[in-house]
Amino acid sequence: MERREKDDGWMRVRRPSPPPLSHTLTLLKHAHHSTGALQDLRLPSVGLACDLAAALPPLLESAGPALRTLDLAGNGLSGDVAAVAAALGTGAPALAALFLAGNGLTGDLGSACGLAASPALLSLDLTGNAGISGALPPCLATEPRALHTLRLGGLSLAGSALPGWAPSLTRIAAPGCGLTGELPQAYPLRLVSLDLARNGLAGPLPPALPATTLCSLDLSANALAGPIPPGYGEAKAATAVSLAGNALEGVLPAGWAYCPRLRALDVSAQAGRGLNGSLHTDWAGAAALRSFNASRNGLWGPLPPSLLAAPALSSLDLSGNGLSGGLADVAASLPRDGASLLRRLDLSGNPGFDASPLPSASGLA
Repeated sequence: MERREKDDGWMRVRRPSPPPLSHTLTLLKHAHHSTGALQDLRLPSVGLACDLAAALPPLLESAGPALRTLDLAGNGLSGDVAAVAAALGTGAPALAALFLAGNGLTGDLGSACGLAASPALLSLDLTGNAGISGALPPCLATEPRALHTLRLGGLSLAGSALPGWAPSLTRIAAPGCGLTGELPQAYPLRLVSLDLARNGLAGPLPPALPATTLCSLDLSANALAGPIPPGYGEAKAATAVSLAGNALEGVLPAGWAYCPRLRALDVSAQAGRGLNGSLHTDWAGAAALRSFNASRNGLWGPLPPSLLAAPALSSLDLSGNGLSGGLADVAASLPRDGASLLRRLDLSGNPGFDASPLPSASGLA
């Protein structure tokens, strides 16, 4: 029960302290003896603060050997990741999903290889444990047999990215980890999501990505250079693509104008460097496109009317390019019935664009 106290006209709410781990263990023992097979244990953000490696043996004993999901994210848990992996390896043989994000675990990521190689583990989330360091261990490219989701965002890693990833992986997230070197050139055939944003990755983009399965790609805020391979526009399952904040060059793949599920596309560049050429003329196939940012590039030519008329488009940023035309062309491209969803349009910094005001009848004055 919450306790409410009035002090100087203000109502203060005192929430009860989280139950100690011993109380949790008592409840788990009762549940285990009652059901005989606890499979799902979720205790996220409940204020647990202890050494996880020391707490796991009695916790897992109380939960029982059938445990498949363990969610302890968002607590104040500490301990060495190697000891945590060892305790889970012996005490939770059926564990399929482990969520330890937002805690204070420490140690070398390579010491958790045994956990990643478990034939039962499908999902591993260590996001936000800044005390976990080291390099990406080679085991993540070879050993996982069942693991399909790996989340390592915000760890304090060093060294280069792996030359490849385990074939079983479908979702990989390692943003803001301090990775350097070049991107792997090959990826799992069933990859659905890849997030390696905010690292120090350099060199060219991979020549190809899984075209039939990839839905989300975020390689923003790295130091990638060179052209965008044309095949990136052939990922027809893609819903969100961000290559922003790199040093890419060349032309924008025309295929993105025909991606039926693409909702967000961001290829904004570092100031003074970026893509060139003209925008594709026909965007009628981009029926789901809501947000398109290609600012600070070197794009030239007229603004395609079909892009402005994209039925779902709500935000378009083409500032800092070399586009031509004027507000009259924009007004002529927008639907006259007020059906346009466009709420943000930025064409600033295009020296050849005529931004002279239009009469009020145009709808843009």
